Amino acid sequence: MISPTDTVYPVLKENLNLYELNSCFLASEDEISFIENETRSTSSKLGFLIMLKTFQNLGYFIKIENVPKNIISFISSQLNIEQFDSILIDYDSSRNRLKQMDKILEFMSVKNYSDIGDQIVEKVAKNNALVRENLSDIINACIETLLHDRIELPAFSRLHREAMNQRAQVYNELYLRIFNDIGVNRRNIIDNLFIVDPLTRKSEWDNIKFEIGKPKPKEIKKLIKHIHSLNNIIEIESFFEGIPSIKIEQMAVEAEYLDASDMQRVEAHKRYSLAIALIKIKKSKSVDSLIDIFLRQMSSIFYLAKEELDKYLKENQDKTDEIMKKFISVEDVVKDGLTNGEKVDLISNIYQENISLSTYARTHCEYGGKQHIRFMAKFFKKKRKLIFRILESLKFFSATQDEGITRSLEFMIAHKRSRKPIIETFAKSKKRSDLILMDVKWIEQKWWKLVTSQKKRESFPETVRREHFEVCLCDALSMSLRCGDIYVLEVLIITIIEKNFYLYLNVKRQ
Repeated sequence: MISPTDTVYPVLKENLNLYELNSCFLASEDEISFIENETRSTSSKLGFLIMLKTFQNLGYFIKIENVPKNIISFISSQLNIEQFDSILIDYDSSRNRLKQMDKILEFMSVKNYSDIGDQIVEKVAKNNALVRENLSDIINACIETLLHDRIELPAFSRLHREAMNQRAQVYNELYLRIFNDIGVNRRNIIDNLFIVDPLTRKSEWDNIKFEIGKPKPKEIKKLIKHIHSLNNIIEIESFFEGIPSIKIEQMAVEAEYLDASDMQRVEAHKRYSLAIALIKIKKSKSVDSLIDIFLRQMSSIFYLAKEELDKYLKENQDKTDEIMKKFISVEDVVKDGLTNGEKVDLISNIYQENISLSTYARTHCEYGGKQHIRFMAKFFKKKRKLIFRILESLKFFSATQDEGITRSLEFMIAHKRSRKPIIETFAKSKKRSDLILMDVKWIEQKWWKLVTSQKKRESFPETVRREHFEVCLCDALSMSLRCGDIYVLEVLIITIIEKNFYLYLNVKRQ
């Protein structure tokens, strides 16, 4: 049971300080004049003003016996009334109170709730119950609408009751809709999930509720097998079309706490909705775990390559220094007053002294001296089998019109058994479209030379270097998953972006 304090429903605070009293309960000259013109007796004036000021702060009328004493005392002082207890004894039960309530509504230009309030609350509660789960959120939406339309607020219990009724009605409508869509054959399939094997004392329902947790790469086979078993039960995606994810999650939460015998006792129209909701959520979590493992593997490759680059630069610092010395020597020869022939001979001698420096310098320049991507293929090779197993188990979709990465994935997977260092981008046979690389625009400039062996992006490459192409594509896929440009249909909620910071810390720690 929620209370008004769990929502934005206004309530009076106890023990307000002087600043708060002046801000909320100090009457204006117009309000005092309004009170003076409407009533003459002292008790009626005081009760009237208390009702007016509390209504302004609450949006509904409250009995004076429920108003904190310090508020009554502050309002009484504005009318120069010192002894207010005896004056207000009979006010809450008087006829004047009811008349003054109507006058306050008119003065404040606020509509009486009894006129149109119920219809508005029912409509707003129903609309919000479709997309929200917490009763407090539904109640808050009703309060916001009433205040916006300048309608008196009802008792909190009425708002709470309407929110509960509308939420229950929404679920009943969803249960009936799913029940009718499933059909008899699928219902029989679901009912079979709750049959307990007398030998093992377990049912298929227990297997569905199998908790994945945080699987390690070694458990990837078990995870993929679990996903396949969920896929083989029943096709569920069409049944939840147009249903907010929060409703599906709530159904799954309820189903999680019910065993096979409990599910058999649940009303039929509700049972099937709970069952397929849990199947969907379990499948979504399993797929999310697969994606998480893939991202962790790619992040690990990234940081290992960065460390390898640092190691490479330190180990070759002497070569870098030597190249700088050779350059100075060449500069000295050029500036010397020798003939061109003599200069060429001397420069040639400098080059011949250590030819390996030239090879190092050329590789350093062509593939990016301080680019870690040069070393990613080395570490990708060790994780290739695991990564391919994950990618083959998932179906990726592009959130934009650019499908270059998703189509390139098909090309990469089609060549997964290849051990050739170079792969042709155009298949000799036109029977299989997945053997043709259709798009390379997604390849970043820093990768271009490594992947295609081309210095410039002047033409479509006829071949790609397999190892660098694979790691480049997986790197692009991981970045697209993180930013939401590519998604997996089965995943209900992907929290990849939120995980990135913690993922970075974990990889660094490992």
